[in-house]
Amino acid sequence: MNDITMIQTILEKLISFRTVVGEEKEIQKAYGYIETLFQRSLFEVKTFRNKGTTSQLIFFKEHRWKTPVVLLNAHID
Repeated sequence: MNDITMIQTILEKLISFRTVVGEEKEIQKAYGYIETLFQRSLFEVKTFRNKGTTSQLIFFKEHRWKTPVVLLNAHID
């Protein structure tokens, strides 16, 4: 699979999830899928809830997640 095909496949899968307010099962499935995209040997994934909202942090294992050098922020809805 070439890079373009791989990116298209990932994006198609991501947009197939109904990640809107109130669809907690779909949000959990989306976060589960996102987690599969990262090598567990290199990355650590933390999923947590705060005030009813589920969030996910993905970071290199060798770096401290509370003091990032670079932070990329996104949402899944």
